[in-house]
Order: sequence, then C-alpha cells, then structure tokens
Amino acid sequence: MLFLSGATLPVAYLSPYVQHFALFLPATYMVSGLQNGIYFSQHIWQLPIQLFSLVSWGLLSFFVAVQLFRWEPETKIPRNAKILAVATVIPFLLLGIYEQRNSKILNDARVAYESLDHGDSSKAGGHQADAKR
Repeated sequence: MLFLSGATLPVAYLSPYVQHFALFLPATYMVSGLQNGIYFSQHIWQLPIQLFSLVSWGLLSFFVAVQLFRWEPETKIPRNAKILAVATVIPFLLLGIYEQRNSKILNDARVAYESLDHGDSSKAGGHQADAKR
C-alpha cells in the first residue's frame, strides 16, 4: 500500500481511480505532509489534516496494541479487542470521504509534481544549453 500512497511514485502520476483510492491509505497523509513541508515550506501546524490523521492513527493503534498484546500465548484475546482493531481504519475512512469532496491533498500533490516536473526540465535544458556552448 506504500506504493499507492505517493511514496514511490507521485500521486499525481497515478490514474484517477488509484488517486482516489490512495486517499484512504494512512501513508498518503504522511507523504502529503512531508511534501508540503519540503516543497512548500509549511510548518507542521499548517498541516491540520495530515497531523490529525497521523496522530489519531498512532493513538488508536497504540490503544489496540495494548488491548491485543499478551505475554502468555495461551491467554485468549477478548472479542471486543479484535473489533477495536477495525477502529484504526475509521479515521482514514472519514478523511478519505472528506478528501473525495475537498481534493486538497490531491491538488497539493499535483502542484508539487508539476513544480518538480517543470523545475527538472528547465535544469536539464540549461545543462544541454551549456553543453552546446
């Protein structure tokens, strides 16, 4: 799933269906936050969606891990604890639905991709021009 989140390929490069699916993945919000911090020099407090998603996922995952972890393998895990594991998906379902309508994450990814794409082509063109001289 890390492959579809934009960590290996820019989300803007993926097909529209995969872009919308990526909005439901936790790593997409991490990659988006890193991109905005690096490309647009945004402070962490200027990234409320990414910060909320990752902090809520971390807290829920920690809570579920505490409920599921057992030192003794013979100890049974309560059914309620197994259901809590599904709760870690809820923030990303809600954020995915919100981002389907808002498209802020996808728009930021497209802008970052286009700025890199144009920046690289101008640099490559400059090197070619220098080589011809």
